Amino acid sequence: MRNFRILLIAMAILSTTSVFAKTFTSQFAEFELPNGWECALEGSEWVCQSDNKDRKKEAIIILAAKY
Repeated sequence: MRNFRILLIAMAILSTTSVFAKTFTSQFAEFELPNGWECALEGSEWVCQSDNKDRKKEAIIILAAKY
């Protein structure tokens, strides 16, 4: 019974962290985006920024790479 409770707690913790974390993946990089962030391809660069209009210019991630 004790092992079952520990298993349930571990599954709950692992499932809640994976639900909220969104992963950005390209062929050059992979990282977890903060809550409320989205990435879009603009030309040849990926631009990631907050969905919140008040915070859109606080931080921005621009990924560009060449072979």
